[in-house]
Amino acid sequence: KNGIFPVDEKAEAYMKEHSKRPYKVYEADEDAVYDEEYTIDLSTLRPTVAFPHLPENTKTIDEVGDITIDQVVIGS
Repeated sequence: KNGIFPVDEKAEAYMKEHSKRPYKVYEADEDAVYDEEYTIDLSTLRPTVAFPHLPENTKTIDEVGDITIDQVVIGS
């Protein structure tokens, strides 16, 4: 249910500005072999929020609007 993407300059700049503790960037080995590769324009993806009580009960951030978040769970 997730994907790991290379860190670009934009992500690195964001982390340097907003991170409150040290972080480590992980990269694939230079000689890594993949079964398949996909090219995805990440700017077309919208952040998604899961609502109670099922992980598939989701809305995009655009649909959520301005709400107060009381609890966050990362993962499922």
